[in-house]
Amino acid sequence: MIIQSAFSSYLQKDATKIADFLQQNDPKDFKIIGKEVVYLNEEALELPQRVYFGEYNTQSLTLVQEQMLNCLYLCHCNGHLREHYLRELLIVKKDFTLPFIAKLFGDYVIEILEVLQKIYIVMETNQKRIAILIDADNAQPSTISKIIEEVETYGKILIRWAFGDWTTSQLRGWKDTLPVFSIKPIQSFAHAKEKNSTDITLVINAMNLIHTHPHITTFCIVSSDSDFTELVTELRERDKFVIGIGKHQTPEAFVKVCNVFIFTDDFIYSIEGKKHISVEKKKEIINAPEKGISSLIPLLQNAVKRELQEREKAQLSQVVQRILAKKPSFKPKTYGYTNYINMFKALNAYFETEKVGGNQYFIKIKQ
Repeated sequence: MIIQSAFSSYLQKDATKIADFLQQNDPKDFKIIGKEVVYLNEEALELPQRVYFGEYNTQSLTLVQEQMLNCLYLCHCNGHLREHYLRELLIVKKDFTLPFIAKLFGDYVIEILEVLQKIYIVMETNQKRIAILIDADNAQPSTISKIIEEVETYGKILIRWAFGDWTTSQLRGWKDTLPVFSIKPIQSFAHAKEKNSTDITLVINAMNLIHTHPHITTFCIVSSDSDFTELVTELRERDKFVIGIGKHQTPEAFVKVCNVFIFTDDFIYSIEGKKHISVEKKKEIINAPEKGISSLIPLLQNAVKRELQEREKAQLSQVVQRILAKKPSFKPKTYGYTNYINMFKALNAYFETEKVGGNQYFIKIKQ
């Protein structure tokens, strides 16, 4: 009665004929799973969710019965058969085909929406939501443009706060920078010289953000002050990703506790009112460190080896994560390379690179 209930009452004899036809041709494998109630001309019909049977010689069926059988193929487990018989039925002007065609389109829409939902969830999960907290006493406004540019490569910046005593003349240089980059100044009065009130205010606000803005996944601390080491430790214990940004003079304890640390000394930037670093100076900056990368070859090789222990191929993005896990301050630019892939390509005595598709790279250790 399952097949009969899929068609209107005036087609019951034909539906019974089709049911008998399928039972005779495929008694073992013929199977129907699930049902979906639809209405046609105020009559309730029960369409099968999925049907399992083969393709047969339909000479014993009338034209209408064959068309009804084709309707059942739109519920078939084989997607190629569904597509084939849809083409057949689109030229048939019979009311009994409409529920099956509508159901098929509905199935595809649901499948597409499910896929899109999964992609959206993955994108939302992977995109970091970032709060930048700037210790204005220990940061330079001239580096902010490059800092914002670097941090935006990790995700979406939702909060931009700078902490300091804005009543003092020492922070006068920030006046024009704050509005340009939509940075909110947070006042911290220096009540006592021996107490760093800016650090305390930044820490309090960071901990407060954990509770008031639980969607924040990443904290970016801009400072060269070791006083924030404990804060970073606390943030990481709460499963937050932490980006540290400061000068090379930043204490090692603060650098190592961050997931990633970016040195502002490595920025080559132009500032209004100041000249570009000369070409000769750029070459000096870029080429000199390049000689020292040989000491880091074991780090790079180990990152690739570790990745190959878990996967068949070592994808560049995963290798980079392993490098940063061991050395948060590592940046190719420090050694004269514009990015990671160019670095691995240049180190062709040690590594091989393979490009797959548009921009997916895999790294191999040269034997």
